Formats: sequence, C-alpha cells, structure tokens
Amino acid sequence: LTVVELDAQQAVALRTRLHRCLVKLERFDEVANPDTIVREMDFLLLSSEPFDVVVGNPPYVRFDNIPDGPRAEYQRQYR
Repeated sequence: LTVVELDAQQAVALRTRLHRCLVKLERFDEVANPDTIVREMDFLLLSSEPFDVVVGNPPYVRFDNIPDGPRAEYQRQYR
C-alpha cells in the first residue's frame, strides 16, 4: 500500500487516519512507520516501482495556473 499526497497538511491527516485503520485491522507490521506508506510528493513526478492499481483524484486546476517549476517539469516528462 502506497499513498501519495502533495499537500503536507493532508499527508499528516492521512498518516493519522491510516494509523488508526491499520491498528483496527491488526496490521502491526505496517503501523510502526506510516511514513513508508504515505509519501508526501507529487505523484506526477514520482519515479518509483510500477503500481498495480491507482486510485486518484484529478487536479482541479487549470494548467496555466500551475507554478512555473512543476509546470515545466510536467511538460518535459509528459507530452
């Protein structure tokens, strides 16, 4: 299980909720370090092992409103 979240505050909230869920499910092997499950980064710039399933929420922002740094990198990586 890997969760990728760009927003720092949301990542903290996700780690907290995930920890509670994993305790309920008695998945103690994964509870020790929720930071290994929730990664605070830009999914579009993530270079990692392939995923089996991706559940996502598309960005609700116009491409022109994305800051110059990420926008240039998106254009470089994705045609």
